[in-house]
Amino acid sequence: MVAVDVLTAAVRARDANEVRRVIADQPALAGERPAKGPSPLLMAAYVGDRQIADLLRAHTEPDLYEASALGEIPALAGALDRHPEQINSRSGDGWTPLHLAAFFGHAEAAELLLARGAALDALSVGVEANQPLHAALAGARNPAVVRALLAHGANVNAAGATGITPLHIAASRGDQAVIDILLEHGANRSATMDGGRTPADLAEEHGHAEQAARLRRDIS
Repeated sequence: MVAVDVLTAAVRARDANEVRRVIADQPALAGERPAKGPSPLLMAAYVGDRQIADLLRAHTEPDLYEASALGEIPALAGALDRHPEQINSRSGDGWTPLHLAAFFGHAEAAELLLARGAALDALSVGVEANQPLHAALAGARNPAVVRALLAHGANVNAAGATGITPLHIAASRGDQAVIDILLEHGANRSATMDGGRTPADLAEEHGHAEQAARLRRDIS
């Protein structure tokens, strides 16, 4: 197994002792960015382990994607200053910086990226093929991030893979606050995914009967 893969596996397992051991032997691995798949630091963000992220941060400066995922504004601003052309580029596992900031609910990072020209309609690379608004709803669901994306012109009815819309995702989570935000911005309650499922159908499938009923009641 490649050394960076060993480190990434230790991060995925949230094994802080193994992470310490690996980077003690090869500190440079903390800053490795594989061409495919997440870097060790990005993986630390995915698993939500701040202790491990800090262990890695002691040996590397976050790149554009890692700073977006961690919500580290000085590092993000610095990365954008150094490489403004990368604003809409993809991480090794297929996400733009705005997708990552949105997914993790970092409103300040999202606003900074939007101010620098991040594309609202950029598609992730992978089976999801979704836009940053989809990512915001699939992840932390920070209403401030959702509102910021919509205020900057995100398509509230954009369809990702399988035809899923932002409202489908919010309904499947039973998140009434973000459902209401999407509806305020014109989300289509009648939108259907491949196979014909509506947002109300997804809400019901995931055990959110109240949201399902409200969505069905409001369809004119």
